[in-house]
Amino acid sequence: MYLDYFDRRIVEVLKVEGRPMTLAGLVKATGFTRSTIIIHLERLVSEGLVLREKKPSGDVEEPNSYIALLKPEYLKIYLNPALPP
Repeated sequence: MYLDYFDRRIVEVLKVEGRPMTLAGLVKATGFTRSTIIIHLERLVSEGLVLREKKPSGDVEEPNSYIALLKPEYLKIYLNPALPP
């Protein structure tokens, strides 16, 4: 799977944070627009690199939002400087 700049940045943020992140959190951490995050998250999820789960309700800031989490098996593989991009 080829990861473009946006994909790599999202994966990098998820890896560094090491925890599930909301869409708003990814927008803030990357500086990308909401629509850019959504497009690339959908791709990363369809490729099986990122998990997307429904966030528990009750969040005033982002009701009915989703969280993204880098699959544990990819934490050591992706973004390893020794591997080609």
